[in-house]
Amino acid sequence: MNIQTYFQGKKILVFGLGQQGGGIGDANYLARHGHQVKVTDLLTAKDLKLDSSTLSPKISQSLGGHLPTDIHWADIILKNPGVPDDQPLIKLARSLGKDVVTSIALYVKYAPHPVIGITGTRGKSTTTALISALLNKAYPHQIITGGNIPGTSGLALFDESTDQRYSVLELSSFQLHNFHDLHLSPHIAVITNLYPDHLNRYSSLEAYQQDKSAICAYQQSKDFTLVNAKNPGALAISQSSPGQIISYQASDVTGWETSLPGTHNRENLA
Repeated sequence: MNIQTYFQGKKILVFGLGQQGGGIGDANYLARHGHQVKVTDLLTAKDLKLDSSTLSPKISQSLGGHLPTDIHWADIILKNPGVPDDQPLIKLARSLGKDVVTSIALYVKYAPHPVIGITGTRGKSTTTALISALLNKAYPHQIITGGNIPGTSGLALFDESTDQRYSVLELSSFQLHNFHDLHLSPHIAVITNLYPDHLNRYSSLEAYQQDKSAICAYQQSKDFTLVNAKNPGALAISQSSPGQIISYQASDVTGWETSLPGTHNRENLA
């Protein structure tokens, strides 16, 4: 199955457009490929700063609040990663047996080439940029960069994926949460570190770590997990990987000139 087959003949509800452009990009991708799509958000079109050119005219809009009728209408709920599982209408969707998925998880599942996923409490943006830059040197114009980056859509990455060699994705804990539902991990996982964070959403550090563990928990034996050997939290996450674990540390970087300051950036470089 590919992504178009997955969506074929289905009614898709984009649940939570967000304010960084990802949901809008997902909805426009679906409309562009001829799928039946509706968007819903708690905010109004004015609050979201939508104008007539932002969303395809083929997209139905249900803004200013979420409605149970939209859940009943849809076959697939494409959930913004920032929407928690205990949101009442998400709970309704699951009780009705609807597919509740995120666009970035679908991209990792159906991407036509290997995916490198980077996560961590700190350093994941820098590490994503460094890996993308190095790979672009080796494979010019054959690397896709995306994930937890403002203005990027998980589904829109499919339009860029033809004849590409790797996708390099920054993955937050919120994005990785849905990977558990699909038993899904990227082919190559990079874990920079783990520190207490997002404890307004997570009841404990262990719950936060559990979401992060999806970066490698469902790998195959031929896959790879690269882990910061000097960070206990990162090492704990890596133990869930059935793949090949490779450790790194700042001391691996010797004789390199860099303008990036601090030991943490030497860890990112390593």
